[in-house]
Amino acid sequence: MEQRFSLEAAGKLFGVSANAMRARAKKSPEKYRMERDNGGKIWLWIDPESLPSLKARKASDKGSSFDELKASIDALKEQTELRERLAAETARADAAEAMLAREQTALKDALADRDRWHEAYRGATQKGDPILQTAFSVLFGASIATLINGLPLKDPLQWLATFLLGAGLLGMSLAIGDRIRRQNEPKDGGK
Repeated sequence: MEQRFSLEAAGKLFGVSANAMRARAKKSPEKYRMERDNGGKIWLWIDPESLPSLKARKASDKGSSFDELKASIDALKEQTELRERLAAETARADAAEAMLAREQTALKDALADRDRWHEAYRGATQKGDPILQTAFSVLFGASIATLINGLPLKDPLQWLATFLLGAGLLGMSLAIGDRIRRQNEPKDGGK
């Protein structure tokens, strides 16, 4: 099927200049049908399938097309494997971020609890109650020592268990403080 080409495009197909293509078309009008448009531009009608360079290229392409397809399939397999690994790593990173968020929340809660205990201890020392001061000192010191001595940095679960043990000790000291405070309050409502 013939297609219309400008002299420049036809010259590129044949690997020659536009002037050389014009000369070929004038020399062999049976091979190259030439026409002018209203603007005076010369167009050539050529069947691209009849080009010798195109025929040679198609013959070599047939042999290499199988190899190219096999290479494409291998590349697609590799891309699929990379996408699967990326999805797995993304899921792992999401899980780590979720765990980090939970740990940060637990840490904030523990710090708030610690601050509450510091305030309770300060309140006990300001009241001057020696029993309450001693109970707070012993239990608070024991929980802090437990946290400091049992703080393995490489195992977050063991760290969390130690931290929760310390928080439990702090909770027990609060209960003891309340009991001591209730025992020291006057029974008749402060009269």
